[in-house]
Amino acid sequence: MITDVLTTYNIPDCSVVDYTDGNKVFGAGHLLLSLMQRTAPYRTRDVAPAPLSAVVKEAKHWIDGVERYIHTIPPHLVLTALYPFDLVYRMAFHRPASMKFLNRWYTHVFNAKVKGDRQISDSALLGVISARLSRRDPLYFDRPLLWYSSTLDRWMKLCAGSAEFADMTLDEALSIATSLIDNDLIAFVPDQDAFKHRLAADYASRLDDIDAGDADTLRAAFHFVRTARYRYIAADCAAHLELHLLRQLSRNPNLDPNDRQAYGLDLDYLLAPSLD
Repeated sequence: MITDVLTTYNIPDCSVVDYTDGNKVFGAGHLLLSLMQRTAPYRTRDVAPAPLSAVVKEAKHWIDGVERYIHTIPPHLVLTALYPFDLVYRMAFHRPASMKFLNRWYTHVFNAKVKGDRQISDSALLGVISARLSRRDPLYFDRPLLWYSSTLDRWMKLCAGSAEFADMTLDEALSIATSLIDNDLIAFVPDQDAFKHRLAADYASRLDDIDAGDADTLRAAFHFVRTARYRYIAADCAAHLELHLLRQLSRNPNLDPNDRQAYGLDLDYLLAPSLD
């Protein structure tokens, strides 16, 4: 029996997405992924199935739109737009997205960053470089590797001070904490596991009181919990925080409507019983 209250879904019309707006591109991509996990090949929870052919059709429209208009997106939003790209591509075409395409735009963002674009998120860029270094991509072994190492070093020096990230907004501090938890810090601290447990405990204690209207901080907090859960945040605490943050995100008026709907679907999926 289907227990989820949603039996029909609003599938985004990806022919009308504004592909010059990185946040709108991300919102549509996020919604496609949330719908895709409800299609027959991927559905593992007792929710109403979404129509695979309709979702794949719109996913292909979305991919085409991103490839055509990515050059119009400001550098600081390119990584936002591309965040769902590889996974949407894999689900639509059953193969990875072109790394030539992705590397071209990752390099574009990196070059803008080192030339002084302060709007580009250090943590988002570091995440991309870290992922490519883990795949031993030689394109990232020179200047990107140096930037990656110096950025981690700078953050670790901030952590060594008593104020930690006191001069930053909470969303920025959470994004940095997420990056530190997700990267190998053996070169910077003698016991990285203990360091990460302390960092996770420190920030997890702040998450229940986040302003419900602050979309950037809610999203940063959600990524933090998803990264730290099981390893550095106890499963029951992580589950509580995840549900709390998804509820807030699914109601947030400051998010793109597709993005907000996707968080609502993610929440329903998480609450539904397993099909096993």
